Amino acid sequence: MAKHRVWFSRASSSLHPALLTLKQRPLGGDLEIYSSHSQWDSPALCASDVALLEPAELKGNAYVQWCLDFCREHRIDVFVPGGARSQIADRREEFASVGTRILVAADGPTLKHLEDKSGFLAGVPPEIAPIARYVTVNTAAEFADAVTTLQATCEKVCFKPSQSIFGLGFYVLKEGLQPVNRLLDGYANVISFEEAHRILATQEKFRDVLVMEYLPGNEYSVDCVGRRGELVCAIVRAKLRGDDSVGSSQLVQGNPEVEQMARAITHRYGLDGLYNMQFREGADGGRPKLLEVNGRMSGGMALACLTGIHLLELAIQVTLAGPDAPLPEVRKVGSPVRAQQAFSAFPAVHVVSQGSSTSR
Repeated sequence: MAKHRVWFSRASSSLHPALLTLKQRPLGGDLEIYSSHSQWDSPALCASDVALLEPAELKGNAYVQWCLDFCREHRIDVFVPGGARSQIADRREEFASVGTRILVAADGPTLKHLEDKSGFLAGVPPEIAPIARYVTVNTAAEFADAVTTLQATCEKVCFKPSQSIFGLGFYVLKEGLQPVNRLLDGYANVISFEEAHRILATQEKFRDVLVMEYLPGNEYSVDCVGRRGELVCAIVRAKLRGDDSVGSSQLVQGNPEVEQMARAITHRYGLDGLYNMQFREGADGGRPKLLEVNGRMSGGMALACLTGIHLLELAIQVTLAGPDAPLPEVRKVGSPVRAQQAFSAFPAVHVVSQGSSTSR
């Protein structure tokens, strides 16, 4: 029986561990993995059966056409685009005509809507998920007004671009922080209001920036697999605050409240394939607030796979089965797991500390 060909274009480095573990899964033996990137030393290429260089000069429709031709030539069954997702989604039927199913989180317009964090958050009904307070600004004067307004009721204020990935451009305002100290002492993602305002004022108008209340509580990253608005599986990775005994690991366990919000968001926006949601609690806990929905697999998805539920395998399985096939039964996350960025995992209970067994 011929293997199913799955192609990951513009394959990011974070995909590497997920591909390595995918090969060890039951479905892995039935797959022939293609990966491509414009840089020959991209780590994901090392975990593939077939590795290729992409033409770096191609952009927009020319790049999408190259992808379509590639799928036709190599008889790709499932295409997982790492870039130009909305443009590729707009041409889904053309890919289908050459026998390729694309694994993206939504149609083109919805993907573009998710990328605009300001516009997206403004349209989320409060009964689906609470939203952190924010103001969208385009000028230094608007930035100053928004900070003043939020500081009246919020302990801390932060800001980030409306369109960005991987947390680029995110800063927390810290009163009295001197630029030289920020530069030399290694402050990451922290800046004073005065310095931020001074930089923003160098332009009469800049692209949309969200000035937001800073939520210092537990952070939840939810890796999801969906099919046409139905949540197939959600795995919640928690970064718990206030526990000095925990380093960089994340707690992976069931969280019914967060999972229900993920299910409602999936239904409202008709989400499909692999995608990620970010929630965070305030200082006093309470219901986590939605920060964003990313129409792509997250950089930490491989950590979620350490639970034994391999989301990438599941998404490919659902895509290959087609939209009308019965959905697979997915077991719940069992015992809590501590997952490390080095992609190792260990039970989250009975951690031995100074000779005593404690539960974390």
